[in-house]
Amino acid sequence: PGWVAVADIRQFDVTTVETSLFDVRGKRLAWAATSETFNATSVAQETAGFAEVIIGALAQRGLISSARR
Repeated sequence: PGWVAVADIRQFDVTTVETSLFDVRGKRLAWAATSETFNATSVAQETAGFAEVIIGALAQRGLISSARR
């Protein structure tokens, strides 16, 4: 009688998007972020989600208007 360890291996893809916002007048980096998603099926399908997160973060920090058009 005894126990045998069973290997549990999981594989998944991670998509990482790096976003940088530059202040052209001041010639400096104003904001930067990294976003990730797992098991993305296509860039086209994930783009709207990334945009929503990035725009929300920029609006929250007052870097862009939060008003929707």
